[in-house]
Amino acid sequence: MESTLLQEKIENLPDSIKQQVSDYIDFLLQKYGKVDSDLTDAERQTLEKRYAQYLNNPGQTTDLEEVKKRLLKKHGISG
Repeated sequence: MESTLLQEKIENLPDSIKQQVSDYIDFLLQKYGKVDSDLTDAERQTLEKRYAQYLNNPGQTTDLEEVKKRLLKKHGISG
């Protein structure tokens, strides 16, 4: 598909959906493309902060199945 055609299709989407499309493109690039996987300093700091919070109180984690249910309910996707 021509990139110009793809760009036109994206531009014609409602603003409320454009972020979802961008996120999905990022997912596809990560899965199938060659994306630089190095973390930015901000991402690294966020992960370090969250890991420290987990170490301080590991009992406050959320079960993976519960997270999946919430995401499926929110986004309506199956997987």
